[in-house]
Amino acid sequence: MKGQEDVIISGGSFTGLAAALNPPLTEPQELSWWTVLLAALLIVGIIAVVLWLWTRGYPPI
Repeated sequence: MKGQEDVIISGGSFTGLAAALNPPLTEPQELSWWTVLLAALLIVGIIAVVLWLWTRGYPPI
């Protein structure tokens, strides 16, 4: 397509957008406290919704 460029990965090096989206794996990845909290709340929320639906007979088995 005109106006779009392909990102070519050669020799294990990323260029362009791929470099921004994929940080080097050698750098330590730190999770901030709000990220961990958000993930925990999301998991608890999903479990709560599933149990709420299940107790009301959905899905009908």
